[in-house]
Amino acid sequence: MPTAVVTGANRGIGLEFVRQLLCGGWGVFAACRSSSEALTSLGPKHFFSADVRHQPKVNSIFSSLDSPIDLLINNAEVSDGRWMTFDDVEGMLHLMCCDGDEPHGQH
Repeated sequence: MPTAVVTGANRGIGLEFVRQLLCGGWGVFAACRSSSEALTSLGPKHFFSADVRHQPKVNSIFSSLDSPIDLLINNAEVSDGRWMTFDDVEGMLHLMCCDGDEPHGQH
Protein backbone atom coordinates (compact mmCIF):
# COMPACT_ATOMS: atom_id res chain seq x y z
CA MET A 1 0.00 0.00 0.00
CA PRO A 2 1.47 3.39 -0.92
CA THR A 3 1.73 5.91 1.90
CA ALA A 4 1.18 9.69 1.88
CA VAL A 5 1.66 12.53 4.34
CA VAL A 6 -0.80 15.42 3.97
CA THR A 7 -0.23 18.65 5.89
CA GLY A 8 -3.11 21.07 6.42
CA ALA A 9 -5.34 18.00 6.37
CA ASN A 10 -8.19 19.17 8.60
CA ARG A 11 -10.22 21.16 6.04
CA GLY A 12 -10.45 22.42 2.48
CA ILE A 13 -8.17 21.00 -0.17
CA GLY A 14 -6.04 19.15 2.40
CA LEU A 15 -9.09 17.28 3.67
CA GLU A 16 -10.09 16.45 0.09
CA PHE A 17 -6.59 15.10 -0.61
CA VAL A 18 -6.96 12.82 2.43
CA ARG A 19 -10.40 11.68 1.24
CA GLN A 20 -9.21 10.94 -2.32
CA LEU A 21 -6.06 9.14 -1.20
CA LEU A 22 -7.98 6.95 1.24
CA CYS A 23 -10.52 6.11 -1.48
CA GLY A 24 -7.60 5.18 -3.72
CA GLY A 25 -6.26 2.68 -1.18
CA TRP A 26 -3.42 4.80 0.21
CA GLY A 27 -2.29 4.82 3.82
CA VAL A 28 -2.50 8.44 4.96
CA PHE A 29 -0.70 10.27 7.75
CA ALA A 30 -2.60 13.52 8.34
CA ALA A 31 -0.92 16.54 9.93
CA CYS A 32 -2.49 19.84 11.00
CA ARG A 33 -2.55 22.15 14.01
CA SER A 34 -5.90 20.78 15.18
CA SER A 35 -8.08 18.00 13.86
CA SER A 36 -11.65 18.38 12.68
CA GLU A 37 -14.72 16.17 12.89
CA ALA A 38 -14.54 15.74 9.11
CA LEU A 39 -10.93 14.53 9.27
CA THR A 40 -11.60 12.19 12.18
CA SER A 41 -14.55 10.64 10.32
CA LEU A 42 -12.29 9.76 7.39
CA GLY A 43 -10.01 7.69 9.60
CA PRO A 44 -6.51 8.44 8.30
CA LYS A 45 -3.79 5.99 9.34
CA HIS A 46 -2.52 8.47 11.91
CA PHE A 47 -3.10 12.07 12.93
CA PHE A 48 -0.29 14.39 13.98
CA SER A 49 -0.92 17.72 15.66
CA ALA A 50 1.77 19.98 14.27
CA ASP A 51 2.57 23.49 13.19
CA VAL A 52 4.82 23.20 10.13
CA ARG A 53 6.74 26.31 11.26
CA HIS A 54 8.12 24.31 14.23
CA GLN A 55 10.98 22.32 12.69
CA PRO A 56 11.76 20.08 15.72
CA LYS A 57 8.13 18.87 15.78
CA VAL A 58 8.18 18.20 12.02
CA ASN A 59 11.44 16.26 12.40
CA SER A 60 10.01 14.16 15.24
CA ILE A 61 6.90 13.33 13.20
CA PHE A 62 8.88 12.12 10.19
CA SER A 63 11.29 10.11 12.33
CA SER A 64 8.35 8.36 14.02
CA LEU A 65 6.63 7.16 10.84
CA ASP A 66 6.46 3.39 10.57
CA SER A 67 6.54 3.13 6.78
CA PRO A 68 8.32 4.81 3.87
CA ILE A 69 6.60 7.87 2.42
CA ASP A 70 5.66 7.70 -1.25
CA LEU A 71 4.01 11.12 -1.44
CA LEU A 72 4.15 14.37 0.53
CA ILE A 73 1.39 16.92 -0.01
CA ASN A 74 2.64 19.96 1.86
CA ASN A 75 -0.60 21.91 1.92
CA ALA A 76 -0.35 23.58 5.34
CA GLU A 77 -1.15 27.27 5.58
CA VAL A 78 1.22 29.48 7.51
CA SER A 79 -0.66 32.50 8.81
CA ASP A 80 -0.93 34.41 12.02
CA GLY A 81 -4.01 36.40 11.07
CA ARG A 82 -2.27 39.78 10.76
CA TRP A 83 -3.19 40.34 7.12
CA MET A 84 -6.59 40.01 5.57
CA THR A 85 -6.03 42.01 2.38
CA PHE A 86 -3.22 42.32 -0.13
CA ASP A 87 -2.27 45.77 1.20
CA ASP A 88 0.66 44.34 3.16
CA VAL A 89 2.42 42.37 0.43
CA GLU A 90 5.77 42.21 2.28
CA GLY A 91 4.06 40.89 5.42
CA MET A 92 2.13 38.35 3.39
CA LEU A 93 5.28 37.13 1.65
CA HIS A 94 7.07 36.81 4.99
CA LEU A 95 4.22 34.68 6.35
CA MET A 96 4.27 32.53 3.24
CA CYS A 97 8.06 32.15 3.43
CA CYS A 98 8.35 32.59 -0.30
CA ASP A 99 10.57 35.61 -0.82
CA GLY A 100 12.65 33.51 -3.19
CA ASP A 101 16.16 34.16 -1.89
CA GLU A 102 16.25 32.27 1.42
CA PRO A 103 15.17 28.75 2.42
CA HIS A 104 12.21 28.41 4.76
CA GLY A 105 13.11 29.36 8.30
CA GLN A 106 16.21 31.36 7.33
CA HIS A 107 14.74 34.89 7.71
